[in-house]
Amino acid sequence: MVGSREAESGSRGRFIGVSRGDGIIVDKAIGSRQRGFSLLEMLVAMAVFGLVVIALLNLSGENTRTTAIVEERVLAGVVAENRAVEAATEPLPALAGATQGSERLGDRDWDWTRTVNATDDAAIVRVEVMVMPAGSDRVAAGTTLFREVQ
Repeated sequence: MVGSREAESGSRGRFIGVSRGDGIIVDKAIGSRQRGFSLLEMLVAMAVFGLVVIALLNLSGENTRTTAIVEERVLAGVVAENRAVEAATEPLPALAGATQGSERLGDRDWDWTRTVNATDDAAIVRVEVMVMPAGSDRVAAGTTLFREVQ
């Protein structure tokens, strides 16, 4: 059923009656622009969405790696500070030279070295503590303490 009739807005156009199979006839405009997205628009939108998802996943991975690095540095810093406090409270003759040791903190094993060096002022010594993950030469944290010679 093809014909011409006036639309509710007052404009004239061509309409076609289409039967849905249940006896109801639906009018559709011939030549009217369809509403919605084209296949190309959907593909572009999906590509942009995919790039955003990839960027967010990459950011999440970087965040996880950074968290692990920060955790290692903080734990190593605690070990270094503990050794520095011991160096501040031990008798000075016990600090002479370099000392090495191992410690367990945060379910990890740490190796540390402590060196005592003279400074320009004979009344002060410099105590350096370096902490590395067990089995590694990479310094994860370090601290320096200046102590008065008594």
